[in-house]
Amino acid sequence: AKELPAFKNLDIKRIFPRVLPTLDGIRACEALDIPHRNIIAMQGPFSLDLNRVILEQFNIQWLVTKDGGAVGGFMEKAKACEYCGARLIVLRRPRENGETVDSILERCRELL
Repeated sequence: AKELPAFKNLDIKRIFPRVLPTLDGIRACEALDIPHRNIIAMQGPFSLDLNRVILEQFNIQWLVTKDGGAVGGFMEKAKACEYCGARLIVLRRPRENGETVDSILERCRELL
């Protein structure tokens, strides 16, 4: 839901966001004027079969998803896309640069 604004320039009637069934998820869709009939508000992860049914039911040709790994049901989504002929776009997290152990220890010393 938090990435939905990136799709605001597309034909909203053709977007079928699958969001968590929360007020925040629904509000994110409403903020872009996505019709309620297009909102798929469900808590996953889902089986391969359910992913296939959703792709087929809504004639989804492009699936945009984050790489949530096994916990997020990523493989089931990918296999469903392959089965249905939908294209898969995967959003990956940017690499974290994080701090080194030395920089953290130095900051701690400064605070003492």
